[in-house]
Amino acid sequence: MKTLRLLILILLLWTIALPTMAVRRVLASPPRQIITLLTMTVEAGYDAHFKSGAWVPLRIVLNNTGDAIEGEVTLENDHTSGLIERYAQTVSLDKGARRLLTLYVPSDTASFEVTFRHNHQTLITATPLTRQMGDTDRLIVVAGDPPDSFNFLGDLNVPYGGRSVVAPINLAQLPDHAPALDSIDVLIFSNVDSGTLSDGQRQAVEAWVNAGGHLILNGGPGAALAINGFKAIAPARIGQALINGSVISLRNYFASAILDSPAANITSSVPAITLQPQPNARTLAGAAETPLLVRRELGHGLIDQLAFDPGLTPLRDWPGRVQLFSALLGGRLNLPLIVGPLREDSNPTDVINAVPAAILPSVLLIGGFLIAYVLTIGPLNFLLLRRFKRQTMAWISVPTLALAFTAFSALTGFRLHGNSPQVHRLNLSISDSQSQNARSYNLIGLFAPRRTEVMVDLGNGLAQTLIEVRNTRQTTATVTQQIGDPSQINNLTVGGSDTRAMYVQGQQPVNKLDGSLNFIPQPITDTRRASQVTGELTNNTGTLLQDCVLVVGKDYQVLGDIGIDQRMKVAISLLLNASQPAMNLRAARLGKERYYKGFYTNRNIRSARNSSAPTAAPGTNTRLPFDLNGDPITNALVNWKESNRDDLNWQAEYGLVYNLLGEERLGAGAHIACWNLPNTSAIALAGAGYTDRTLHVWRMPVQTLLATPGTRLPSDAFTWNVINSSSLASFDDQGMILEHGQHIIAFSPWLPVRSTGNTVELVLQTAFNPSTPLPALRATQLSLFNWRTQRYQKVVTSADILRGRDMVRGPFLSASGEVRLRIDVNGDPISLTDLGASVQVR
Repeated sequence: MKTLRLLILILLLWTIALPTMAVRRVLASPPRQIITLLTMTVEAGYDAHFKSGAWVPLRIVLNNTGDAIEGEVTLENDHTSGLIERYAQTVSLDKGARRLLTLYVPSDTASFEVTFRHNHQTLITATPLTRQMGDTDRLIVVAGDPPDSFNFLGDLNVPYGGRSVVAPINLAQLPDHAPALDSIDVLIFSNVDSGTLSDGQRQAVEAWVNAGGHLILNGGPGAALAINGFKAIAPARIGQALINGSVISLRNYFASAILDSPAANITSSVPAITLQPQPNARTLAGAAETPLLVRRELGHGLIDQLAFDPGLTPLRDWPGRVQLFSALLGGRLNLPLIVGPLREDSNPTDVINAVPAAILPSVLLIGGFLIAYVLTIGPLNFLLLRRFKRQTMAWISVPTLALAFTAFSALTGFRLHGNSPQVHRLNLSISDSQSQNARSYNLIGLFAPRRTEVMVDLGNGLAQTLIEVRNTRQTTATVTQQIGDPSQINNLTVGGSDTRAMYVQGQQPVNKLDGSLNFIPQPITDTRRASQVTGELTNNTGTLLQDCVLVVGKDYQVLGDIGIDQRMKVAISLLLNASQPAMNLRAARLGKERYYKGFYTNRNIRSARNSSAPTAAPGTNTRLPFDLNGDPITNALVNWKESNRDDLNWQAEYGLVYNLLGEERLGAGAHIACWNLPNTSAIALAGAGYTDRTLHVWRMPVQTLLATPGTRLPSDAFTWNVINSSSLASFDDQGMILEHGQHIIAFSPWLPVRSTGNTVELVLQTAFNPSTPLPALRATQLSLFNWRTQRYQKVVTSADILRGRDMVRGPFLSASGEVRLRIDVNGDPISLTDLGASVQVR
């Protein structure tokens, strides 16, 4: 019996011990190792090309033939200040999975090395090939089938000495963030279905065009595919019929824009589809009923629509197609980068700090608290102590009550407002009145009384943290930008006395603004009256438009507030009597440009409500070449409000315009700019309070002007641009330098013009830098394109006889109101400081 009991006890102990031993053996065994067979390739930019000031898309392909794995694709950008910016995107890979994702990084990134990390361990790295382009280079991106159909555009001359680069992509590679498109000068869709683009991709392209991009929709058999995703903004609708287009009309279009002889016409006609132009578009080539080229201005950009396909016969083997696109592209360069590149990090930080960091409690609340404190610590305390006959306890009750009120005030303050982070959102957005997607630029400030790490939603924005180094002992910090939908900033430390600043770029939705303007030329019988832009606006945006201004060049007229559904008549007189440069002179002059208006210490502030008032005259005696005679754009958009110049809101508005637009102008055309609209940038911080200053700019359509005999087109109606050069045209703070060779300058109206006669009296306005040698001027000749003979006609045999404003007469105006000037520099380089043209149709 004892033996049986002993056996049962041993069996019971063994039953208990066996699972315990098994558990210990499992716990002691090493974890299962994940077998990683992962490859990663990275492509940067567009065929490795990108430009300074733009965001760079990094297209990453991951192939996993091992076990399923989760990780993060990252790139780190180290700053000398100690901050590390991480750009990251999480990814989950099953066995056998292949993933394509895009990471966006700034162009000033120190290293483009991309890593894949799992559990904070680096598994694989890859560094893409990168080719940074210069400001004078042209990047042409083609989404086409076949992908090499537009390779001939690599032969196009760039008038500023750069080169043209053609980069083919497929639709999946097109970014869905507008800042990543800023490197592109021209984007072409050909024989691919743009309707398959995602909403984000289409919105990014539209916002990019609004910022100055040039979109081309190819024609021919694939025209319906190219236009499919852009029907709302396309210049024309596509008809069903096919036509035979005239090569002569194409040749006549580009004959004025080339330096050598135009290519001979081909014998056969061009097979093309029918285009039905929209009301806000104009025909560049072909008859009005059967156009071959149709153009529409959208915001600061262009959309060109072709009825034919230059990649098909007979145009495929025609040398004239290179000349055609040379005229079509002209000298447009870097226009998407006109707005936005910040010159100094300190100024944006000052702008953000100008906005009040926190809203103070009301006066009634503070007054009530002080009254309660005085009554409690004084009479009430005395009466209670006397009632209980404890007057000697005053030395305890008074400090106790003081400490209690102090604690109560601190807790109440934090609860009411002080514990909440504050977000300062200064937003500038640019679009067309008929566009629903704007390009947005945001200066963001974050402030919190307590030091904490926060997460900021960016919507579709891309953010750079602005660093202001306060001391060399600043500790290293890492900020992570998680790319996604929405993108987010993580691990951002805020708090204390500093405001953390960010610069966020993206696209945002915007309501259309209904209205149309008319250009009223200067009367011939009364030269004292200026040309005008007049019309009506209807605020159908659904929100109150405040502090609105109508701006044309540097002429402006204050409109004030426009209520919801309110209709308003507007009018502005054009007084500058100067043609606007169409290119980005701010970028062309690079570091040599110096703004002559001091930040916050502007001694020449004007508060006039229009540019014609005497007080609106520019208060500076320092002018750069090609500066327009007029106020800086800050006067038109900010200073007219006549607010206190120490007001923080005024300082924030002034700084926003100054940092993002500079001192120049809004660009060619008529614009409506309004303040204090709802901020739709989607930049948010949970539980935060917001202080917003929002400026939205719409470019307004102007009705086609029928230029009949007697019509006067002043200089204000034209923009000018160098569209071709056999040598080099460059800019510095001394002017535009033209090297030995031929240079073609186009004077184009910023409004649609249709002329019934091309014979005009043309006043040519020129000025040369005084340092230009006299022999160089004597060897310089000027010619104007004769639209009747389709050749250049010499009008000035020696530039030294020019008197600044010289009149010539002849058929020098095209049917669409354009003038072409060719300058032949036959000696040493010359330096121009002013250009302009005005015409009167005969």
